[in-house]
Amino acid sequence: MWDSLKEQILEVGSVKMTGADASAYVKNNEVVFVYEGHKLPINTALESPITIRHIGGGSVKLTYKFIEVLAKIERPE
Repeated sequence: MWDSLKEQILEVGSVKMTGADASAYVKNNEVVFVYEGHKLPINTALESPITIRHIGGGSVKLTYKFIEVLAKIERPE
């Protein structure tokens, strides 16, 4: 699952961040997405077909086409 998800994220190239306190996880227009132990820095944009909705405590829901996954994002240092 990770390889397919990563490939699709990289193909689009950015994500739209929404939800509670999402901006606290963005640094230099980038967010670190964590899924099944894999980390991927992703550029953020005001508009993108991929949405990462922050649902609290670093937990997120990524939505793209027919894909919906629960994952985490890291708070920048």
